[in-house]
Amino acid sequence: MVKNILFLVTGGTPQIITETIWALACDKHNDEKWIPDEIHVMSTRYGLNEVRNKLLGKNKVLARLIEEYPQLINMKMEDCFLYCFKDNNANELEDLRTPEDNEFAANAICEKIRQLTSDDSVSLHVSIAGGRKTMGFYAGYALSLFGRSQDRMSHVLVDEKYERGNNFFYPSLKDDDFINDRDNKTIGLSRDAQVWLAKIPFVRLRGSLPKMSLIQNAGFSEAVHAINMASQPIRLRLDVKNQKVWIGDEYCELSSRDFAFYHW
Repeated sequence: MVKNILFLVTGGTPQIITETIWALACDKHNDEKWIPDEIHVMSTRYGLNEVRNKLLGKNKVLARLIEEYPQLINMKMEDCFLYCFKDNNANELEDLRTPEDNEFAANAICEKIRQLTSDDSVSLHVSIAGGRKTMGFYAGYALSLFGRSQDRMSHVLVDEKYERGNNFFYPSLKDDDFINDRDNKTIGLSRDAQVWLAKIPFVRLRGSLPKMSLIQNAGFSEAVHAINMASQPIRLRLDVKNQKVWIGDEYCELSSRDFAFYHW
């Protein structure tokens, strides 16, 4: 049985999660509805706290969304599906402020998408709409590295008027759900908002990756290096004196017995 997993990177606006869910599974104009079984989110500590405070729990936004749209009744978004960026000392990152922070984020996103795509029973949909631009780039590139035929990528868009709404999370079915801007002026009814799902085609490079990169933990830079190496012409060099065999920039050491075989 196929399990649909939606993976998102977010910043301080968890609205992107419910907007994406609605666009995938609830929009009546979407002829290819895709209902998530699980929602997985990766963000900073601040971003995940916003998710917990606004979306999760009784009578909060996600519960209201599921109540209005019964097709989502089996969808799960649990605390164990929330992943925080961490540094080398396992300290949670409050924000991505430095090049080192961005490298931690890149590796974490790459590893999580590698894990999710290692299960053949999972159909993965990656949204690159939330968080800092670098986060969306890493998520998209990681899916290009590890994505399979059943995996998809998208970006969600909201019409400009409702994008300014501080209490807009998805187009509600209710007649009294009014949306206000940051100055507390009424914008309009939530149900009148337009939300579009932009499906993003991407090149699938998984078949070009060395097999070990799919199995072992590989950071973002290592995975990119592996795919770049795979696209280069193969250069083989035997170093008899030092008993090494070079393939491109990589080498392995051989015993005297191995070299005796080559001389034979």
